[in-house]
Amino acid sequence: MQLLFGLLLAVGCTSQQRAGWTIGSTLAEYQGQVLRVRDGGSGAERLKTEVAYDPTVRHYVEQAGQPDYLLVVDRYQVQLMYIEDDQIVLFQRSIWNPKSQATVTDGIPDPLASLFTRRDQDRLRDARARRQGRLGSAPSPP
Repeated sequence: MQLLFGLLLAVGCTSQQRAGWTIGSTLAEYQGQVLRVRDGGSGAERLKTEVAYDPTVRHYVEQAGQPDYLLVVDRYQVQLMYIEDDQIVLFQRSIWNPKSQATVTDGIPDPLASLFTRRDQDRLRDARARRQGRLGSAPSPP
């Protein structure tokens, strides 16, 4: 009976519904972890699921590219981290709607960055130095 239910669930659901089921069923595996997405990191599979489920995440990733890291806060919130931009994008959705609201925050907090690989910590430091150099070289307003 359980096999039949699983088969009906898999056949009768849209890809978005399957992704929603996967988000819930794998929450314990991913929640609270900073996962590397790039280069086939452990967050790559979770990002695919989030993109399949949430049209806002899908659109953002299509526009901005694949993030470096991902943090599953809970079933309704996920953060994408972009090292070169030194940004975190928080996606928050309700229980009833897979379409989230995105909030972009400049500056990845150091406690989160400390969980990155050493190479990515160096990349973030370099990105911040480049950004600071651009800001420092801008003419002062009158």
